[in-house]
Amino acid sequence: MVDLAEEYAALSYVWGEGARLILTDSTRGTLERPGGLSRDRTETPQTFVEAMGIARRLGFSYLWIDAICIKQDDPPEMTKQMGFMDKIYACAELTIVSDASSVHAGIPGFQEGSRRPAQLSYRGDHIDLIALQTGPFIDPSLSPWSRRAWTFQEDVLSRALLVLAHDQAYYMCRSALYREDLVCESTTINVVPDGSGNDKEAERWQFRQVEADVDPDELFIHRLERFTKRNLTFPEDAIKAFAGVLVSLYPCHFGLPRHIFTATMNWTFRLRPRMAARNSNFPSWTWAGWTFGEAGVVGGAWFMPRHAVHYPRSSPDYDVRWYEVLDGGQQQLVNDDPFTLSSFDQHDAPLLPGYQVGQVYDSPTLPPMRPSSSILNLPHRGHFLRFWAIGAFLTVSREAEPREHPLWKLLPPAEPIDTYRISVPGCPGKVLGSVSLDRLWRAQHPDSLYFFVVSRNSEKNHPAFNTMLIAFKGEISQRIQVAVLSAGGCTSDDPSVRTKSMWLDAMPAWRLITLA
Repeated sequence: MVDLAEEYAALSYVWGEGARLILTDSTRGTLERPGGLSRDRTETPQTFVEAMGIARRLGFSYLWIDAICIKQDDPPEMTKQMGFMDKIYACAELTIVSDASSVHAGIPGFQEGSRRPAQLSYRGDHIDLIALQTGPFIDPSLSPWSRRAWTFQEDVLSRALLVLAHDQAYYMCRSALYREDLVCESTTINVVPDGSGNDKEAERWQFRQVEADVDPDELFIHRLERFTKRNLTFPEDAIKAFAGVLVSLYPCHFGLPRHIFTATMNWTFRLRPRMAARNSNFPSWTWAGWTFGEAGVVGGAWFMPRHAVHYPRSSPDYDVRWYEVLDGGQQQLVNDDPFTLSSFDQHDAPLLPGYQVGQVYDSPTLPPMRPSSSILNLPHRGHFLRFWAIGAFLTVSREAEPREHPLWKLLPPAEPIDTYRISVPGCPGKVLGSVSLDRLWRAQHPDSLYFFVVSRNSEKNHPAFNTMLIAFKGEISQRIQVAVLSAGGCTSDDPSVRTKSMWLDAMPAWRLITLA
């Protein structure tokens, strides 16, 4: 073991196919002997051998490699070490990145002939010309390392990266970007998107420069969006692979920050839920409970619509106090969000189901009743959230809305996602908003669907309810989608009065919900 006061480099790589050399009880003795990682041993991955050579040439005496520095057959120790990822990469003087598709392929550029394509040059009578590569930044679509979920935290947590790619070498830190065919030290770079994805890498590097000055909440949203666009071989690793980023910011519950828990519950799928399959290793209410592919998630309307998660940027009033279920059946408050009920007095929705019928309560600030034995006997009860919420059954149209918005042009006609109108039951003219749903899911469910209020956007010109659509199966419910409800047609000229009036027409009431 090396004290963190010692200078060291770290290695970031892609495993790919083939045998894996890892630290376990059975391999420890061999690995700790002198020569245990020698290039003469066939078990030693070529990338490990070449990374040690690069580190040595750069003057480092130590190189940190996760596979052989973390004991892989000791789950408690692995969990403990995952909590140190932010410190390990942040304290490394340099992270060496191998942008090869396999750990056995070696590091691009280390051996002669291991790069593609060759850089073209021309020598004339009075001038020498040399060609730039495909663009001024790494093309994520061609980069195995940039597509892998596990390497994301190694990217954003490292102080400096030496990226050895198939076209050339790059060095990136917080203040500069160097590459073999271009020196770009300015903090302002003008990059014209060429359709190849290079502009995404420009955004990535520019964001590295300003991360230290970014609000941690927005930093979480930005990093989550980028992380969920990457590939993850084992869905159960969704939170583990993001753990270093979470630890570096603040305490979380299943990947959502506790102190802004309600706001971050409002994430939604992009236009392509076909790419977001259910990941049963985690609850449905968290981003980790879904596999997004390239859809990604994001926070906030200030990003382009290509992103997949929306977090209201206004200062909403929060109407939910979320409780997690502990092993012994006890319930513990998850969030420290401010809790207000300024818009809902006891005449709006007076009843709290589960208590004495007809009795009026000022607000549902009391903890939910202890879970029933049927709930406590279910597996993964630690996934459950229990809370009082104000909600109503609303009518969701059977026919999809016309694809008039320009964003639909980005999708092929066969894409199984449509937008459906939400209205007050029995009043099709009282439209409250719309919701995007998978076409097959919509066809298999009734017109009356349950929405509860997560938070309220109280902006004067755009009052709205941020709601969640859930489906019930006995006592347990599952998150399906989120929707913003904002009335579009009423006689009142006051948007807030119009929205609230139409919502009350749906007869909302308090309900105890167990969300899995």
